[in-house]
Amino acid sequence: MPLKISSASKASSYFSSAKKRLSTSFVFVLPLLFFSNTLAANWMITPQVSLSEIYTDNVSLAQGDSVTEEYITEVMPGVAIENEWGRSNFFLNYNMQNLYFSKERSRNATFHQFRTNAAYEVIPDQFLVDMRGSYFQQVLGDEEPILRENLSSTEDRRNVFTLGASPSWRYVYGAGIVVETRYDADVVRTENDIADVDTSKFSIDVNNRVKRDRFFWALGYSDEKIDHKSAVDSRFKVLIYDLRWQATRRLELLTGGGYEEVDFGMVMPESEIDLDGEFWNVGFGWQLDRYTRVEARAGERFFGDTYLLIYDREIDRTRWRARYNEDVSTTSKSQIGQQVFESDEGLSVSRLGLNAELNAEAFVRKTSSIGYKYTGRKLVWEFNVDERKLEYQIVQDKENRLSADIDISLRVGIRTTLGFNHEWMKEKFRDGIRIDWARTASIEMANEITQRLTGTIEYRYTERDSNFVINDYKENVIRMQLVLIL
Repeated sequence: MPLKISSASKASSYFSSAKKRLSTSFVFVLPLLFFSNTLAANWMITPQVSLSEIYTDNVSLAQGDSVTEEYITEVMPGVAIENEWGRSNFFLNYNMQNLYFSKERSRNATFHQFRTNAAYEVIPDQFLVDMRGSYFQQVLGDEEPILRENLSSTEDRRNVFTLGASPSWRYVYGAGIVVETRYDADVVRTENDIADVDTSKFSIDVNNRVKRDRFFWALGYSDEKIDHKSAVDSRFKVLIYDLRWQATRRLELLTGGGYEEVDFGMVMPESEIDLDGEFWNVGFGWQLDRYTRVEARAGERFFGDTYLLIYDREIDRTRWRARYNEDVSTTSKSQIGQQVFESDEGLSVSRLGLNAELNAEAFVRKTSSIGYKYTGRKLVWEFNVDERKLEYQIVQDKENRLSADIDISLRVGIRTTLGFNHEWMKEKFRDGIRIDWARTASIEMANEITQRLTGTIEYRYTERDSNFVINDYKENVIRMQLVLIL
């Protein structure tokens, strides 16, 4: 599918001055029109271009006398390329964001964003090679506003480049025993050595997944290294087992455990905490009825008691879900694992952080969430509440983020959709002092003018209120947009 591009609005009188700016952007699009008709049928190439007029009453996300309004023209050509042929597949999503400011033209800029993935099955059902990459913009510092776009000016925006590869081997022995090995290598480059990181992970898993009957077992081993370019490194070695027994048609008994060695790259007195040792958990899975399943586990790891709870209920047009989990991670692992095209413009909501000592440290992560979704013929609405607690293991700091969001989509006509979104978040930073409250509300109407042309009008309000007044800001944005699939 083509890239979803959001941006938008300004008075119609400003469109005339924007026409002169379109020529350079279409230089990128025209070759795609040629190739899309000449390449083999296996390739699906979808070029598109969007033109947006945007008004913001606070382009710098500032406060007081520093608040300035701005009118922005955005021209964004893009292309989606897909191919599935034989034992291989390829995907690439790219857009070039050209921003033109009416008042402060020195802010004019071009940003490139892409996401790509390629996989090749070297030996059918046995040997697979997966490769991935991305390039996007990211605000690195916690002191900066949480930006969802490149429209607002900030001194701490960086281009982020990620690259990864994962060869894997899977073999099934005659008795239904499956052996799977995998090697993952990932790099993150952020134009800032402190946040740059390389990771590698080797894992092997042996199980009877093919022919499990009533009893399932699995044995696994993994060795993961996290190499920070300008900070201490981390390493995780884990030997694990997992056993499941189908006691009755609805009840499954669960147990697991193993041994782990954790190295955060810093010297820690053994009297304070022992990072190496055994861990275990026991629990059950219960199919309450054909629509509802519950899974619960309790156990112990080096940081203390640990729990897991999963609840899923899906019936007719509704779905309930609830989750609670505890695990060990690092900041670098989180940034590599994040979905880099999480928002429309390619910006990730989470931030990478700049402090070398804190960026390298591991933490215990406790996450809980509850959500509800209804999918009707014309109405779709979803509500989620999430809480994330981080307990840093070296400096003993704690961080907490509580968020809630509601998303409503209503089809008001054959070609017209009305959407509403509201997000709220409270974040307590690890210094134990700073607390931020932030919320965003938006309403959007999209109309499919023709099969290839879509128009969108959107209004969005964003506010952050902090006990550190310097971090406060408010912004109103109006956007009008046309997206043409070529």
